[in-house]
Amino acid sequence: MLALFAVLGMLIMVSANHLLVVYLGLELLALSMYALVAFNRDDGRSSEAAMKYFVLGAVASGLLLYGISILYGLSGKLELTEVLAYVSAQNVLDNIPLLF
Repeated sequence: MLALFAVLGMLIMVSANHLLVVYLGLELLALSMYALVAFNRDDGRSSEAAMKYFVLGAVASGLLLYGISILYGLSGKLELTEVLAYVSAQNVLDNIPLLF
């Protein structure tokens, strides 16, 4: 069942045309993978690996949301095609290092 939710998350990510839908698909995939990593409850290494994977996934998810917020702040759009058109037209990628 968890593997099916992971596949559903992958399918949502692939078919998405909106940045928030991409994020929701990624989170659905990640949550099911956290549970799959911790599936063997009797092994302490499995629980440790799941906790480390969860922390790493939470940091990565936060960075993705930060990147999405930067793109939204620059373009004012969340549709992938519109964000791509804005980034291509404005040469936004040249100014990204200035944000850090």
